[in-house]
Amino acid sequence: PPPSPPPPPPSEFFIATLVSLPRAASRLLLATTYATAEEKLGAMRASLATVRVACEEVMKSEALKDILELVVEVSNVLNCTAPRRVVQPGESVRLATLTKLALVKATVRTPDVAPTLLHFVATLATTHKPRAAEQGAWAELQALCGDAAAVDVKGLRSDQLSLKATAEQVSVELEQPDTKSAVSDQVRGFGLELKAKLAALEAEAARCEEVKRRTLTTYAEALNGAAGGGAVDMTELFTTLGAFSKEFVAALAENEARAKAAEAVAKGGAFDGRRGSGGGGGGGRNR
Repeated sequence: PPPSPPPPPPSEFFIATLVSLPRAASRLLLATTYATAEEKLGAMRASLATVRVACEEVMKSEALKDILELVVEVSNVLNCTAPRRVVQPGESVRLATLTKLALVKATVRTPDVAPTLLHFVATLATTHKPRAAEQGAWAELQALCGDAAAVDVKGLRSDQLSLKATAEQVSVELEQPDTKSAVSDQVRGFGLELKAKLAALEAEAARCEEVKRRTLTTYAEALNGAAGGGAVDMTELFTTLGAFSKEFVAALAENEARAKAAEAVAKGGAFDGRRGSGGGGGGGRNR
């Protein structure tokens, strides 16, 4: 008799067996969803929390409010000869303006003159609005805005809808008599559990959207000067505030270093003066 064909490799045997199962694709979806749903839910919850917390901190930031007020005052002084450019009461400076302060250079370069308009604003904040000069608050805001800007908000919503559609398919498969009789009680309850977790995620997403809406209502028009500021992308707002926070912390630190250097020079000059005075007195006695 002719030799019997060799048995198929284990991988091919597995695939052939899997394909022969009724509703193989649906059952495979059930298995993969059961194994990965919790990880996906955790990642989405974390992303929503990152955006929501960043929005809440931006809204609560007294340092940001103080700086915006200070920039308005400085802008009005600089533009006092151009009435059309003066910011009126109730208006606010554009957030995008904050990142341009470092580009305005001083016309005089001396140790006691702020090198840029950003350094000048930082000096005013230190003197008149100390709450706005707290480096720790700006460093925290920078970190929060950086994390939030990295969240793909549109992709997050797409993933949420995709998992919701998958949950519906899983629920249908779990109702099949042959599947219901073949899986454990834990897997049978997975469909209801997944729906409950998705409902909680929807509630968290709605809460996040509300906080985003309030943040955009407050700052979007200031960001680009456009009417109907709600159309501004949150990523742009977070990126702008994150960039300014980084620059402002650096300006505060440079101002401190410049002040310490000037103080050291002043002390050195006073010491030299005292030494010179003492030397002159001694010479007189010798004569």
